[in-house]
Parts: sequence; C-alpha cells; structure tokens
Amino acid sequence: MKQEIHEYRSLAYSTGGNAIRSRTSEGKNRFYGFIGCQSDKTNEAIDVLMGLITDMPRKEDRVPVLAKYLQQSVVTSYLEFKAVAEQVTTYKEEGYSVDPNQEAYAAYSDLSKDDIVSFYDRHISGKPIVISIYGDLKKIDKKALEKYGKLTEMKINEVVNF
Repeated sequence: MKQEIHEYRSLAYSTGGNAIRSRTSEGKNRFYGFIGCQSDKTNEAIDVLMGLITDMPRKEDRVPVLAKYLQQSVVTSYLEFKAVAEQVTTYKEEGYSVDPNQEAYAAYSDLSKDDIVSFYDRHISGKPIVISIYGDLKKIDKKALEKYGKLTEMKINEVVNF
C-alpha cells in the first residue's frame, strides 16, 4: 500500500494497513488500511486503496522484503512491563502454550506468494468494507464515492465523545 499510494503516486503523507486476528476462535479477523492525505486527493487515494484491497497485486518479487519486514516487526514489537502479565493470560485463553510470535517468526522465513494469496482469499477478498473519511467535505467529491456504497455523513460529536 505504502509504495502504491505514497511513493509511486504521491497521494498521501502516510499510508498503512494491518491484519488483526480475532482474540477468540469464534471471532472474526479484521483488516484495516488507512490513508493520510489532503482532502482534494481523497477520492483518488481511496480509489487506489480500494483497488489494492479488492484486487490484490500478486508481485512475487516483493515477498522476500515482506517476509523480512514481518520478521522484524515480531523482533521489534515491545510490550510495556505492566502489559506482560495480561498478554500471557490472553495467549493462554486463546489456547497458546508458547508466545505465538515465536511460531510466526519461523513461519515468515518460509513465506511464499501462495501463502499470501491464500491469506488474502480467506480473510480479505470479498469481505465487507467500511470506509471512514475525516476531513473537509467541501473538497471531497461525495458523488464519486457513492460507487462504494451508501454515504452517511456524521458530526464529530457522533463519533468522538469529548
């Protein structure tokens, strides 16, 4: 996402995304992506992001870089001392007997394009998508966004409690 939206097209100051696994076996996994851009670039940036989500590029040359990034994210993630006990309890409740990051680190070294496509097909492709936009609506073509579904405009106090 970062390369396509930020680096190649200069549409955003920041971009990113993450897959979040459910904390329970019955729960649903989630994926989120975000774009930080100027209001007048919102439509184009969302078009690119939606294209990436609905039709994931299959670029095998990026797999080694992604695998290394994922391994490094495991190594550099840091829990505050006070959060360690809660995390250990959570892992036990989820059925883990060891830190799942150890297994993830090892699995990332063998990551293949097929693994990524399989993950995408199981957890992202065809799933419902919610788009939230925060910004100056006068600079956003709301009509163009209707192609993604029904638009609901909300006031800030409906979203954030002050």
